[in-house]
Amino acid sequence: MFFVGTVWQVYILMFLLNALTAFFTPTNPATVPLVMGRDDARPAFALSSATTELLGIVGPGLAGVLAAVLGARALFGVTPAVARK
Repeated sequence: MFFVGTVWQVYILMFLLNALTAFFTPTNPATVPLVMGRDDARPAFALSSATTELLGIVGPGLAGVLAAVLGARALFGVTPAVARK
């Protein structure tokens, strides 16, 4: 990883990723009815699930293509620049 130099930093990043995922997983379905209303909650759940699955497929594929074109090391430098825009 771009800013990681030792193994313990990878462990910290993995812990943070799993902690945030553990927070997001129950929070997402709990807030959808509050935002969309009870009547529109079912289609909103379906759209949210479909979007999550699509991003799970397209995201790694796009990252693989960019890594093949730019190189894996450069990909970590491109990501913050793209996210800032």
